[in-house]
Amino acid sequence: MVSQVIATIFRSDLNDRGDPAHATITDFKYLASYNWLDSETPTILVPGFPPLWSPPAGALKLEPDSGRVYIDQNAARVPDAPLDPLFSAIFAQSPGFEMDSVDMITDRNNIRKLLRFLDGSSSDSFQIQVEIVEGKRALFTRIETENTTFIQGFQGYGRNFEKACTKSAIGTSGYYRIVSFSFGGLRCVVRNETDAYIDHVLERTAVQKDASTDSVSHLLERFQLAGSPIAPAYTPKITVKREGIEVDCSSILEIKTRAASKSIDTDETITQLWISQTPNLTSGYYVNGLFNDVKVRDMTQNVRDWEKSNQKLLCSLGHLLNQIIQSVKRSKNQVAVVRYEGGMKLDIIASKHNKAPVRSEDAELQDGNQITEDKLTEKKEDQYKTLAQTSTTSATKTPITIGNVRYEIDVSRIPRLASLVLDSSDQSSQSTEITYGAIPLFDVALKGIESGYRQCFRSISSNINLYRTLCDTYDFLEVDVCKGRTLNEIIKDLKAAQDYDEYRDKSKARDAAFKLIYSMLRDTFQSNEKHKNAIFNAVLFVTSHPGTFKWKTRNAIRAVYENQFMPSVKQRANLDQWHKLDSSGTADTDEDDVTTDEEYFDWYDSDFSGCS
Repeated sequence: MVSQVIATIFRSDLNDRGDPAHATITDFKYLASYNWLDSETPTILVPGFPPLWSPPAGALKLEPDSGRVYIDQNAARVPDAPLDPLFSAIFAQSPGFEMDSVDMITDRNNIRKLLRFLDGSSSDSFQIQVEIVEGKRALFTRIETENTTFIQGFQGYGRNFEKACTKSAIGTSGYYRIVSFSFGGLRCVVRNETDAYIDHVLERTAVQKDASTDSVSHLLERFQLAGSPIAPAYTPKITVKREGIEVDCSSILEIKTRAASKSIDTDETITQLWISQTPNLTSGYYVNGLFNDVKVRDMTQNVRDWEKSNQKLLCSLGHLLNQIIQSVKRSKNQVAVVRYEGGMKLDIIASKHNKAPVRSEDAELQDGNQITEDKLTEKKEDQYKTLAQTSTTSATKTPITIGNVRYEIDVSRIPRLASLVLDSSDQSSQSTEITYGAIPLFDVALKGIESGYRQCFRSISSNINLYRTLCDTYDFLEVDVCKGRTLNEIIKDLKAAQDYDEYRDKSKARDAAFKLIYSMLRDTFQSNEKHKNAIFNAVLFVTSHPGTFKWKTRNAIRAVYENQFMPSVKQRANLDQWHKLDSSGTADTDEDDVTTDEEYFDWYDSDFSGCS
């Protein structure tokens, strides 16, 4: 069935649009905060315990990050209502907050994605569900291809750096802050994960709250606002416990790490700080896992200066947000998905999702009387409940087990799996989950399909046999990797990130690098020998542009080329001038590792969440 596009928004149409008077954040207010408690039932602590910034003295040597991590912890713990903890925390901590004044509720992650679309800094695809509640409030719900993932290969040290330099309350995971502000003519409520706080501000706040507290450790042990869960007039999807400490906004800290050979992307960093109005930044630079110079900087003035110098961009953002909201309001069900798949436009797709009905067990007052949906709006806590219930993600994915791993997959992008689903629906009227045997490197292949083929470079080493296996898997899944791109077109895509290009697009260039590998191994140009000089020039271009193509990409490109062809002495010397081939796949000093640079696979981001 063809998706119904209710609106298409072109980047060029947003230039010089929006009201300059609304292109700044005003009326900023902290509303609530919470931690996730590691428990069998979804439970949050409000206001929670933020991690304390407490770095060890001297140099710090760390192992690379490993294990399973959250991408979106809220959706992972409450998949059918990822905004529910936001509403529950506000109700518990700021019960007098007037939700009627709110126009938009979102995670910071969604705004960051829309800003990248506007400034053209990334062509990574994304989706955001937007739902209008009570005809006026817009809920922006984050949609990810997966809510948790397992780190494969080297992905830097960001997660372990945070563990080593902060102290967290035992048994908690993730700390989220919820704020409100005015922007673009909209009253916004925004949630974001926060990395840490600076202790001296907290201590001053703590003394005001509890004069007998003489240390942060005692505070964490004693500061409990109430020992029992909140008992609102509905049955929530999560349990809320009033426990923790309120931390002043001036103490909030963002943590980033980076290889010492590179600098942190200032614009991307300040953009993130601006959305959440985070004043402090810690930058940790490493060489082979060794951190020597860790500093905390006050970024308040930097953020103000960035806002002043990016008024055109912020005007466009305000206009875009309003245009999205108005488009969804005009739609039949007032539920839609904002979909971006690269390029110069994004589409707003009508959703078949209907607003969740009030379940009988949720529509029960404490005295046992039943209430109707109309009566839910009579009490503020019921209003939060209704809002939280409607914040479900788009149900466009199919549960399917590959080997022993269960996935939720949009099979429309994988022909072989799509045919399995079709065959299953033809054979039985009952809804049964599809199972299939193990497929080599399926995790890597799926990541490439969902998030861009450049992700494949990060997930495997430069072993040519692995790339052959991966190409076999794509062929088996009937995925058209190159989509008919000629060699000249792939070379043009490789150059999409150069300064002289009107639209810099590193993601497009990096995706093209994998297509070049696939083409060499599969001889999609029908005669590699005929095009060997042009292919060499393409390989040389990749290896000679480390600013665009990361080490694993350059290494893999060259390894595959030398395996498929016999480079001349002169060609090898030209390649060596830019890149020394290393088959071990262990070089890490050239890899990006930014805790908040969210190129989707730059793992540890404060809009992501860590778990062991």
